[in-house]
Amino acid sequence: HAKCPVITYNNSSIKEIAGDAAVYAVPEDGLGISKALENIISSKTLSTSIQKKGLKQVGRYSWDKTFKQTWRKLTSM
Repeated sequence: HAKCPVITYNNSSIKEIAGDAAVYAVPEDGLGISKALENIISSKTLSTSIQKKGLKQVGRYSWDKTFKQTWRKLTSM
């Protein structure tokens, strides 16, 4: 848990995983990525908000939880 704000691409399943705990950019849009970075650096409110949401979001996932859910599915077949 590095507590750093996340900038990521808005593609594949990333949005499902990151939720509202990230700032999104369009893939292969260098200007969009730099703009997102600038927004996070210049706005303490945005940076803090993304950090807090990130800590909450990461709590939804764990290897233990993944194992238990996978095991439950495999043993119910």
